Amino acid sequence: MVKDIERLHAVGQNTVLGASGDMSDFQYIQSLLDQLVINEFSAQDDHSLGPGEVHEYLAQIMYARMTKINPLWNAFLVGGGRSVVFLLFSRFRWEIMCYC
Repeated sequence: MVKDIERLHAVGQNTVLGASGDMSDFQYIQSLLDQLVINEFSAQDDHSLGPGEVHEYLAQIMYARMTKINPLWNAFLVGGGRSVVFLLFSRFRWEIMCYC
């Protein structure tokens, strides 16, 4: 068993992503999110991604992969916030939102 694997990933300045499940799928998601953050920063529109936007992006990716019968075998917990704290859970199409 590998014990030094990071299952948390910072997305932008206000969001943290936690994952369980297949690590190669998580690494794929990490690369997509890193590219999304770079593209958002390159737009230079003074907008940064929050947990709500990251969760919506993850839900779209997971739904697209599921409809192609090639699902991502992960469950994600997205947390963070600016003025309101978000805690969002995503696994396939089952989603729970908690605005704390």
